[in-house]
Amino acid sequence: MKKKRIITLKDPKLRKIRKNLRELLLKAFSERLSEVRSKKDKIRENPDLNYYEKKEKLIELQSIIQDLTLAKNGAPLSCSTCKRIDIDLVYNPVFEEWYCEECYEFNSQGHKDWFP
Repeated sequence: MKKKRIITLKDPKLRKIRKNLRELLLKAFSERLSEVRSKKDKIRENPDLNYYEKKEKLIELQSIIQDLTLAKNGAPLSCSTCKRIDIDLVYNPVFEEWYCEECYEFNSQGHKDWFP
């Protein structure tokens, strides 16, 4: 997206569904992240692998962690500042992240160019 965008829901039932879906997706993200970190720990502790094999596998896992984090930050799951999930979000095309309307307004007061 290249423009500021606001996603607003007025129906309380839809808001509840959105909140529950966000919780589910964040939980799945946390579980996957924990899984990958656990694999990293096992690789570090594995005495059968030499330094270069460990390094190669750890770089691969770090890439997965980075991809997961970028996907989470780019998705409208929670405010990038206050982390609330039960509210309407505003997309900031400069940072390619989502903010609640309050945080977006607060941040735009001091940084007009970064928060159009």
